Amino acid sequence: MKNYFYFLIIVSLFCLSSNCKEDKFKKCKDVLNAPQEYLDYWFFKEGTWWVYQLKDTTGIYDTVRVVYYDAYYEEYDDGNIPCKMFYNITYENTFYEGKLYWYSSSLINPNKWLINESSASTMFIFSLGEQVFFYPFSVGEIFLFDTNRTIADTNFLVTPVDTFYNTVHIIREIPIDTPIFINEYYITKNIGITKYIFTNNKTWELINFNIVK
Repeated sequence: MKNYFYFLIIVSLFCLSSNCKEDKFKKCKDVLNAPQEYLDYWFFKEGTWWVYQLKDTTGIYDTVRVVYYDAYYEEYDDGNIPCKMFYNITYENTFYEGKLYWYSSSLINPNKWLINESSASTMFIFSLGEQVFFYPFSVGEIFLFDTNRTIADTNFLVTPVDTFYNTVHIIREIPIDTPIFINEYYITKNIGITKYIFTNNKTWELINFNIVK
């Protein structure tokens, strides 16, 4: 009897940790994936890098690298809503000596996909802020959770390295004249961030890049 009791304990522990535990993902009849066009703007593989130069200077550069990316799905508790994908990416910044963490999932109402950001930059200078980009978008549209941020235009952008089409220009209204905040940036499909401007008008432009496919 004692041996049987020990056997039940061992089996119970095994069930909690592995096969007997219900796999919650088996309930996922449908998985809500992000539109590929949305991912094309920002979700890049490890090894991808960009080099920026401070405009009107020589020898002042900044390199940003993708050091981690991941995608996974989770389900809702009631099981009636499709499971949705979550996307994560980590950028390492050399000039400002820190990391940026971008993470994304869909919003339930309205049905948009939104990039959120957190920063581990030494001075938090390179950070684009909590809300970075959303999809689908339209010119003049204001961010849902950040009313100081607007999709300004989708005109082509000329930088030292190339002319970029499919570019979204985002303006972030910040009433402080400080170099700590970026108040304008351009994000280009299949390329990423192509230009960003600080509140003191210091401008960084893309001069080289390598996108890992």
